[in-house]
Amino acid sequence: MASLIKKFLLFPPIILAVLVAMWLTNRTAVAVEQVEPVALPVRVVTVQADSLAVSASGFGRAEATKTWTGVAEVEGRLTLFPDVLQIGARIGKDDLMFEIDPRDYEIRVAQAQADVLSAEADLERIKVNAANTEATLVVQREILEVFRDERDRMASLVQRGSVAQTSLDSANRSYLSQQATVTGFETDLALVAPDRMAAEATLAKVQADLESAERDLDRTRVVAPFAGRVTQRAADEDQYVRVGDTILSIEDVASSEVEASFQFADLGALFSSFDATALVSQVNAGVIGDELEELAGRFLQAKVIARIGVGDRIEWPAKLVRFTEAVDEDAGTFGIVVRVNDASRPQADRDGPPLVNGTFLEVVLTGPAIEDALLIPREAVRSDTSDDSYVFVVDADSRLARKAVTLGAGSGSQVVVLDGLELGEQVILSDPQPAVLGALLAPVDTVVAQ
Repeated sequence: MASLIKKFLLFPPIILAVLVAMWLTNRTAVAVEQVEPVALPVRVVTVQADSLAVSASGFGRAEATKTWTGVAEVEGRLTLFPDVLQIGARIGKDDLMFEIDPRDYEIRVAQAQADVLSAEADLERIKVNAANTEATLVVQREILEVFRDERDRMASLVQRGSVAQTSLDSANRSYLSQQATVTGFETDLALVAPDRMAAEATLAKVQADLESAERDLDRTRVVAPFAGRVTQRAADEDQYVRVGDTILSIEDVASSEVEASFQFADLGALFSSFDATALVSQVNAGVIGDELEELAGRFLQAKVIARIGVGDRIEWPAKLVRFTEAVDEDAGTFGIVVRVNDASRPQADRDGPPLVNGTFLEVVLTGPAIEDALLIPREAVRSDTSDDSYVFVVDADSRLARKAVTLGAGSGSQVVVLDGLELGEQVILSDPQPAVLGALLAPVDTVVAQ
């Protein structure tokens, strides 16, 4: 009986435990049913249609388009070399830069001029003598004819016995003597041609000597071939210089060129934003200079940028002039040369210092604008394991969705969407955590810098 009572005493705790468990279960279920879903805040941007001009940036140093070094072509003492022509000084086109003592070269010119006059006189003398010899020869030939007639007449008289043989011998001697005279004049006349050639050769030589002396005299005064800036001064006034000595150097200030290095990926994105077939074909054909500049100007706008401080920059318009067709194998870059005109002079309409050669610059090439393009920020684009691009979007029920996209050209922080999105859709910028498709979202509009 006692054991039966003990068994009955076990039931109340068990029943109590079951009742408590059922109460707790019902209470938890009710609590779960009462929890409202929490929307996940995400930064979003609305897909808009706008124009986009794709650009590519490269970097390089500004160099003078032309440089010139003044080298002494004659020797002597520098009688004029202005002190103002120091490094950095400007000089105008045709301004006198330096002068070497010209006196020795003036004397050589005078001597050469005298030699020319003497040679011309000798040639003129030969011409006059030739004319006189020719005239005398005509007379002597006429006299010879007279002596011939006299000899023939005497021979006829001797045959008739009218005169003695001595008369014929005398007439014959006179004829032969005159013939010798005529032969002498003919020889003199024949020698006129070589004498004249020798005199003309002498004249040509002294004329060349005169020209050389005049050129040396001209080389004593050196003027600037173009407007420029002095970059080197290697001598001073009154210093003796020899042929080949460097006096000074100048660089052109009318224009500067920048050979900038561009990444192939950046150029590929730029050229893919427009039909670059005509431009590339002309480059491959070796077109350079004005023709390439004009063609490139129809497709690409260029500018150079100098950064002079935190957030401060100066821009100059530029023109594409040539492709270097050289690849830097270490950096994997391609060279493009642009030219900046009149950038070394301060401009009234532009703040900041002028462009100085040697400055490290950014070169920006911009293609034609793509009109009505669907644009989204680059940071919104994600890639899966297959490198396929996709974006997270907010669907019509404010829930997380994923869409595959096809991308086009991009510039800066913006990229063109060719397929996969529609105008007005909300694209998510931030990473939803956790990224559960269908999760409720609380979109927050974000302004994205261009």
